[in-house]
Amino acid sequence: MDSINCTVNVSHDAEVDAAYIAFPGFENESFPTQVTVDHARLKELGVDVILDLTQDGCLAGIEILGATVLLNGRMLPKGQ
Repeated sequence: MDSINCTVNVSHDAEVDAAYIAFPGFENESFPTQVTVDHARLKELGVDVILDLTQDGCLAGIEILGATVLLNGRMLPKGQ
């Protein structure tokens, strides 16, 4: 399996427990398509995951509502 080394930006709004994972290279793009991940396990956990897709269908970011359930302290920005 090939891999690349890139840095994603993870932000977290603790007030509403929402996280956003932004992939590099899409900073000036718009995201006309949002796809909600429909999975029984996410529903059980009370978590919503939304994929942001560019006009060309590229995955540019992931929004997670109920983020602390899926992203533990090692994955969320420090001080959150």
